[in-house]
Amino acid sequence: MEKFKSIDKKLVLKGICFFFVIFALPALTNETYRFFKKIGFEYINYFHAIDFLFIGSLVFAKLKKIDLSRFFKEKEIIFLAVFLILIRLSLLYSSGVNSYKGYSEALKFIVTASCFFFVFTETFKQKKELILNIFLKSVLVLALLNSVLAIAQFFLQKSIGLYFLGEVHNSIYTVGSPIIHVNGGTKWLFDQFHSSNELLRSYGLFFHPNILAGFLVMSIMLSLYLLQNTKQKLLFFFFIFLQFFALITTFSRAGLFAVFIAGSIWFSLMLLKKQNVSWSFLTYIIVVFVGLGLFSNQLYQRGGIVNYTSHNQSSDAVRIKQTSVALTMIKKEPFTGVGFKNFISRVKDFTNKPYLDNVHNIFLLAGAENGILALMAFLGFVLTLVIKTLRGSLNVLSITFLSVFISFLFIGMVDHYLFTREVGRLMFFSTTGFLAFSNQPFLSSQKV
Repeated sequence: MEKFKSIDKKLVLKGICFFFVIFALPALTNETYRFFKKIGFEYINYFHAIDFLFIGSLVFAKLKKIDLSRFFKEKEIIFLAVFLILIRLSLLYSSGVNSYKGYSEALKFIVTASCFFFVFTETFKQKKELILNIFLKSVLVLALLNSVLAIAQFFLQKSIGLYFLGEVHNSIYTVGSPIIHVNGGTKWLFDQFHSSNELLRSYGLFFHPNILAGFLVMSIMLSLYLLQNTKQKLLFFFFIFLQFFALITTFSRAGLFAVFIAGSIWFSLMLLKKQNVSWSFLTYIIVVFVGLGLFSNQLYQRGGIVNYTSHNQSSDAVRIKQTSVALTMIKKEPFTGVGFKNFISRVKDFTNKPYLDNVHNIFLLAGAENGILALMAFLGFVLTLVIKTLRGSLNVLSITFLSVFISFLFIGMVDHYLFTREVGRLMFFSTTGFLAFSNQPFLSSQKV
């Protein structure tokens, strides 16, 4: 508690301002665009708030006499900065339909990505332990809240009415709701047969079950980290079980595979560094086997995890088509791409199926929308982070965030929400930021 009593008010104010920028500034720029359009001046063709953000940052650094050169001593910063600049340029030079929507989303993407740069600031260095503590506890609280909500949604088979918190209205009778087909409609091992053969996938306060699953993958791994450093082993056993139970009710193929990948990497590296993981391993094994046992029939019929069904085939056929379109875009417009947030609007120019969603691969999406130079910059960012972590003095924190990061890269190869949804971007870039932070030398000799 003493750590939280010493919270700097300026730090809190900076955090509030940051989240205001993420969620409110794009809406304000949209209104500004509409105003200028009414008076006959579409300022987007010439200048945008993104440019004010870049220039404003440079002016602020100059006024505060901040030496920006020290930031660019890290290769990952250079790669990410280049990637973000190329996103801006893709809107200016591509042949896509550059509506204010594209600029608004680019602005949110760039601001959210600044989560990564924050760990290199003096503010972060001075308050690093406090910020890490707040982050870990906040993720745990949100995970437990969403886990309870998700489990309630699953067993009630409908949303529970927390619409003021952003809960999406879904049920097995609502068109477009995320469902799976299960013969007899049984929810789990101890359930009776029902007339309906459909089950609603849980999603908590997130837009889609897959996004909740990705968040729970991160929270489960961070809970294992906290389990390593706490005497309340049984309490955290319950926390992890609750989160994994909720993860299964999302029936997200990517989420389940990701948590197994993250767990495998985490335990392998922890053993390599001769860390005592007996409690964590016992917790993980019990939680996984009990969870899978309770939902074995539902997971089998869902398909794509232990078997492959006709429903999976039709779903994957669409994703294969999306991949084909993305590769065609990269081939035909390799340097400029079709423009950030223009994948869907340009699909009709590359296929006879104009209803396709974004390609379910963040690497192909980056290349298709922003060009191969942007893709190379993003790959450079990813590889630099991974290589630097593996070459460094691995500690419990860096192993944890590396496991989460690699699991996110896997998810990114089969889904797009880490780039296209605000919460996905926050998850991805906060993870990269804390991974970079955990690589810093002062952590190698201490328990964090």
